[in-house]
Amino acid sequence: MRVSEIILEVSKRIQDQVRTKFKKEDPSLTDDQIDYYLENWDRFYKSFPSDSRDITRLSFEQMEKLVDAAVTRKALKGKKTKKKDDSKKSSDLIYNKNNMAIYRGDNKESCIEHGEGYSFCISRPDSSNLFNRYRYGNELTPVFYFVVDQDKPQHDVWHIMVIHANVDGSYKVTTAANAGDTEMSWDEIVERQPKLEGLQNLLKPKPLTPEEIENYKKLGNKIPATKFSRLSIQDKIMYIEFGNELTDEQQSEITKEMLSMYSKHNPHKMTSESWNRLSPSDFSHAIKNLGILIGDNPNAKFTKLLPNPRKLSDPSKQAKLLSLIPVPSSAIQARDIADQLLVEWGIRVSQLPDLYAVIAKNPRASLGHAILVINHLDTREESLEPTILKDDESAYQYAEFIARMYEKRLPEFDKVVLNSHYRSKYISTLQKEGLI
Repeated sequence: MRVSEIILEVSKRIQDQVRTKFKKEDPSLTDDQIDYYLENWDRFYKSFPSDSRDITRLSFEQMEKLVDAAVTRKALKGKKTKKKDDSKKSSDLIYNKNNMAIYRGDNKESCIEHGEGYSFCISRPDSSNLFNRYRYGNELTPVFYFVVDQDKPQHDVWHIMVIHANVDGSYKVTTAANAGDTEMSWDEIVERQPKLEGLQNLLKPKPLTPEEIENYKKLGNKIPATKFSRLSIQDKIMYIEFGNELTDEQQSEITKEMLSMYSKHNPHKMTSESWNRLSPSDFSHAIKNLGILIGDNPNAKFTKLLPNPRKLSDPSKQAKLLSLIPVPSSAIQARDIADQLLVEWGIRVSQLPDLYAVIAKNPRASLGHAILVINHLDTREESLEPTILKDDESAYQYAEFIARMYEKRLPEFDKVVLNSHYRSKYISTLQKEGLI
């Protein structure tokens, strides 16, 4: 098989194959981290060079570079990147002069905060974040410095750069384009950003302490549930801070303070019970991260990313979760989302006015969803019927379905269908159902 034919889509078989391969390359990689790249590979592979489309021949780092660049290009085309407000107080702000700010990112939370609005893999607000892999799983143990130049326009990829300060004195640089980490000397960095002249002493490396190394070995990767229960409070906190996923039982046993931390790392992995336990401020923070996650993964099934709003006890929390439901301009896409809501959560599209409005403009979309409502709930979505009546074929299919399902006729549909070229077919159905 030619390389160009090997992958039109990352099948389950190939996903399993490359997942095993990547975990052999780096055992610290989690399923969520790998799945993020596999899902986006499927989304963008056609844009990659022809000699880089066979995922089975690539290392994880090669795939990471290709996907990160593609995600960034898409984001920059679709929306304006949010420029950082350097007037904001931050303990990580180590320099703020000459319209340039430098933020230190020596922990995951800092990197998420200072990379907000960009696609840096160390700044993703969920469990696909790769900060721990870079910081603890790399002998160079880099500290990340976010350099933001307010004088450079948004289209200049150097308006923000992330400098990796390594313990061996070397540097790597990632620009806003996120097209990979480029090794550069300090002189080369200054050539690209002259405002950094004389500031090398501010961008200091930070070696891991023996205690940090031991903690990561002990708590940096998933451990059995029974072992988690025996951990001290401090170790549980550290385990959560390393971004590990908790089981339903583990979530129920941790304190509200620990749950607050967990909601910042894994909002899409939380149970409904955990969402109910969150304070209003923690809930708002988790909602914000979920919104970013949905925006970064438009092809993902959102009912797998969000908890079922109907299982939340607070109506205001239900409303905030429902506000995250995407509203596409395409009626067919909107219908697909409405179908998910109905089948997965039992939520009627009439509860979401914006989504309903898109569907209600299209007879075919209205027909498809109205039939699903009948099949799933044994009731009619009557508010969509006027739209269905606007198209003769849709009206005929719906009237025929009602006749067979309920052995009844709808007068308003009779008027339309019996005056269309579907008249004879409809009369035949009515005769078979004994309705004439």
